[in-house]
Amino acid sequence: MELLLNNTTFLASIQNIVSFPVFVTAVAALVTAIAGIFFNYWNLKNAKEQWITDSKSQKEQWIADAISQLQDHYLSIMVQERLKTYAPVLKTLGEVRDIPDPEEKHWDMLKEHPEILLRVADELLFHLYGQAGLLMEMDTRNSLLNAFFSCYQFQQKDIKFEKVVFDFYQARRKLRADLQLQDRGEPTKLNSEIAYFRQLLGNNTHTV
Repeated sequence: MELLLNNTTFLASIQNIVSFPVFVTAVAALVTAIAGIFFNYWNLKNAKEQWITDSKSQKEQWIADAISQLQDHYLSIMVQERLKTYAPVLKTLGEVRDIPDPEEKHWDMLKEHPEILLRVADELLFHLYGQAGLLMEMDTRNSLLNAFFSCYQFQQKDIKFEKVVFDFYQARRKLRADLQLQDRGEPTKLNSEIAYFRQLLGNNTHTV
């Protein structure tokens, strides 16, 4: 009987030894499964967030591209319309040239007959309130207004003739900028041109 009990105890011990690895394996499998579930959930969550981010970025890029195309199309149409209407304006501004003939007869004529500038001023006013004026940038309109006022101020002897020349010069530059023909020369060259005209104006010139 004692031998039987000893055998039974021995067999139970063996079963316990065999069952322990099985238990550990089962626990490990359960932990692995739970970890897999969390890992898959985390991947799906990240994938969803990435998809939302990518979709938002793609949508914003589409909108930006569409706006850019519309702006380019609008600018193209605007430049074409300006080309149709700016030629007469430039011709009027050409009545006062910033580069006179070698003997300066052009400038002398305008100085001796300032009434010519009154006709030019009327033409500028016509352009400002016509189709060309409608298409101008505000800076361009202001530059034409400066040229307009200069004509009358010189007629009244309130400013020097060089101020008239400078205002017409600036107006032509603004017209070119509206047509995307803005001078791309070196800034130093542009500054030297402006400095030249300011030197001509002197310190006692009335400003508009």
